[in-house]
Amino acid sequence: MSKKHEHKEKEHHKNKKHGISYKLIVLMIIVLACFVLFRLRFEITEILKQNPVVWAVFSFVSHHLSQNTLVGLFLIIFISSLFFTTVPTEIFFLFYLTTEHSPILVIVITIIANTLGLIFNFLVGFILGKRVMMFFLGEYFLKFHSWTEKFGGFLVFIGNLTPFPIQIPSVIFGAVRYSIKKFIFFCIIGQIGKYIVLLVAKDYIVATVIPYLSSLF
Repeated sequence: MSKKHEHKEKEHHKNKKHGISYKLIVLMIIVLACFVLFRLRFEITEILKQNPVVWAVFSFVSHHLSQNTLVGLFLIIFISSLFFTTVPTEIFFLFYLTTEHSPILVIVITIIANTLGLIFNFLVGFILGKRVMMFFLGEYFLKFHSWTEKFGGFLVFIGNLTPFPIQIPSVIFGAVRYSIKKFIFFCIIGQIGKYIVLLVAKDYIVATVIPYLSSLF
């Protein structure tokens, strides 16, 4: 092995170590921020009350979520579909199927809210671009990029058809400049299939699956 090649290998490992260090720092900052927000939640509420507009928005959201309205369904699904929350939207969908709301309306609103959230993620990735994604994901980003070129539509469809957390991959789809029209189309098609299956299997899931999973914990 030549000295030049050895030098390149050392530089590669050095850069890789720096990349890992930066990622750990960013992750620690995010975790710390979440912890601080949780500990200061009451103080933050008092601060929100001091701004009439902000408090009005906060109260509006809290009211609809607590009353299980269709507006609340839209809000909770939209928030859950964002990449920085990554909460399974299927949980809220199944819960709303047990309310007095029309199942068709629940499906339509869930799909609209979920798709809008994924579009938001897509646009975030589009704005951040490949360099930022390379910083966080490294070689995994390159692999995912090649997968999107070969199986992009299939991946979006499966990610929305199954309970797979598609929120973060949707950011990557934006970063690789995947067709947003195809992205939206396969998101909607996948979700239609998933939520119809959940609607049909609702009674079995609520009566059998959820109690079984609860017993495990």
